[in-house]
Amino acid sequence: MVETNNAIHHLDEFASAAETQDLVSITGIVLGNDASLLSEIRASGGALLVFGMLIMAGAFVANLRFTAILVTTLLYISYGFSRILSMVIDGMPDTGLVQVTVLEIVIGLVCCFALIKYRESHYE
Repeated sequence: MVETNNAIHHLDEFASAAETQDLVSITGIVLGNDASLLSEIRASGGALLVFGMLIMAGAFVANLRFTAILVTTLLYISYGFSRILSMVIDGMPDTGLVQVTVLEIVIGLVCCFALIKYRESHYE
């Protein structure tokens, strides 16, 4: 019951517009009150929340491990390289987002290495 209450509390926090705006303002982004923009941010955030739950489940459920590693690899690599593409097309973002880009690519490459090792150890 306590876990259910914690999950509900976190979903309530996720739904809060003020917290979303506070989170993105760290990187200099101002959302304002544009409902369409907030909807786009929340849709992406919701997808990341679900992928995050799958990734965490893969740490504990052996049958989900390969899928979790694959999703983690694809997620981080796609975010990192999409940010690089955006830098080429749109210009340089806030320094914090450049640092996040490097971190996402590093995590994606580490996960790619883990994916290769996982396949080698399970499919030899």
